[in-house]
Amino acid sequence: DIYFTFSPNFRFYLNGSYCEIIERSFDRHYKYLLGYRGYPAKEILRIRKSSFKNMGSLDNVAKLTVIIKEGCTGEYPTEAMDEAYNLTVKSGSSILVANQVWGALRGIESFSQMAFVSYSFGTVIRKTSITDDARFKYRGFLIDTARHYLHMNTIIKHLDGMEMTKLNVLHWHITDGPSFPLVSAKYPNLTGKGAYNPYTHIYTFTDVHQILEEARLRGIRVVPEIDSPGHATSWGKGYPQLLSKCLPVNGSIINSPPLDPTNEYTFTFIKNLFTEINQLFHDSAFHIGGDEVSFACWKSNPIYAKFIGK
Repeated sequence: DIYFTFSPNFRFYLNGSYCEIIERSFDRHYKYLLGYRGYPAKEILRIRKSSFKNMGSLDNVAKLTVIIKEGCTGEYPTEAMDEAYNLTVKSGSSILVANQVWGALRGIESFSQMAFVSYSFGTVIRKTSITDDARFKYRGFLIDTARHYLHMNTIIKHLDGMEMTKLNVLHWHITDGPSFPLVSAKYPNLTGKGAYNPYTHIYTFTDVHQILEEARLRGIRVVPEIDSPGHATSWGKGYPQLLSKCLPVNGSIINSPPLDPTNEYTFTFIKNLFTEINQLFHDSAFHIGGDEVSFACWKSNPIYAKFIGK
């Protein structure tokens, strides 16, 4: 195997006009690759000692030139994004070629992960050539911020981890029975009454925009999930008329009523809420839950039993 050291003046270079997505990626990977700005390289990169005994001096890599055939974009990633890339690691200027920025992001990540620390030569990288593409177009990870509120910096760190592992869809399960942390301008009592704390444990429009932007810069789609018609207890804390009126079954009370399908207000509410949220997010997918609906509740009340029978 042939290895190269990194020049003290190593830099990433974009062959073309300024592109924020790529430049921000460069900034992150300087940290990971060379331990800049408070990220010690020894904590990020693997340490290998035996591979470099008696190898003498090594040539170095002075820069990684990134070429994007279709140019930059300010758009959000979609299910149709092209993540293919070709990476050639060699002395002097290594080269990364991709059709779109999304492939360039994946290639920069691969380049960074190939580097490691040796005791004899510092940060080194192996000579190689890679042609890579996504086998699976949907590589997702779900976070649940309804049962366990996650602070903004935690979600952004999670996005960093997704980028490192080349996951490209954040399935954001925002609401559920325990809490409704997403602020609605039209229905403020959803968070006012339904969040764990209406001041500290919520996501404002500004927060959502920041998450979407941080995800975009890493080539990650964000698919929101607003769970319904079950798992909607938190909705009813601010708008009790939305919930079905469950009757006791064998003396037991049903504590998780679904939304009331016989109330026209329910459908008006859902239409307005989903329209507002859909305008906030940018992805073509919008997840509405649909799981674990309490049919026992509906069967307990003749009103719903009659409605279901129609």
